[in-house]
Amino acid sequence: MKSFIAYFDYLGYKEFLLRNSEMRLKDRANHILRDIEMSLSQDKTKQISPGKLIADLDGVTINCLNISDTVIFWTKNDSLASCIELLNVCYLFNWKQILYNFPVRGCVIYDNFEFITGQSYNAAGAVYSPNLMYGKGLLHAHEKTDLLNWAGTVLDSSLIEKVWREEDFQTFLNEKLILYKIPYKTFYRKEYALRLVKGSLNQDMFNSYREDIIRVFESDNKSIPPSVEEKMNNTISFLEMFKE
Repeated sequence: MKSFIAYFDYLGYKEFLLRNSEMRLKDRANHILRDIEMSLSQDKTKQISPGKLIADLDGVTINCLNISDTVIFWTKNDSLASCIELLNVCYLFNWKQILYNFPVRGCVIYDNFEFITGQSYNAAGAVYSPNLMYGKGLLHAHEKTDLLNWAGTVLDSSLIEKVWREEDFQTFLNEKLILYKIPYKTFYRKEYALRLVKGSLNQDMFNSYREDIIRVFESDNKSIPPSVEEKMNNTISFLEMFKE
């Protein structure tokens, strides 16, 4: 079945695991899960005890699977409404991570995707828990994301062609997308990308966001070798698109 699929991977995840204490990793894992859940709920919360709020996932229709440094969101069908909900989830997840939590790169495509999941226990207490994903969409999303040379999210032409003529998509495009010369590892390609900010930035706001990007790339004791510095600088160059 064809679905809209968003594929993200965290940059520097291996070094993050190697350079931090177990207590630090546990805290940061909770931050990652918090942002996934809040993005899925589109910042809608519910109170579970006095003074404690969590993401309200009751009405969410977007599927999500997080395995190690990979986060996959996908729709239950290929309707326009599902596409717009997925894009709104991705928009939140993209800027929350890049500006405040952990650098990610990703793409959103329209292609074949299937998922088989379940859980069972035998008499000895052993668990069998399949989480099998397959379909060309998964492969295409992974390959495209792996080529990206920045922290950012691109929309594949397969999605654009599917929903381009729809009025609701045009509204989303005008508010949360920008046409940009996307940096890949060996080439550039002009495609639509999710905006990092709404509207425009004055110089002070730009400087502040620039420092946020640098901090996120360097946080958790991650080093900045030349290849990572290039990704970071490409991300900052993208931010410059929003300056007044």
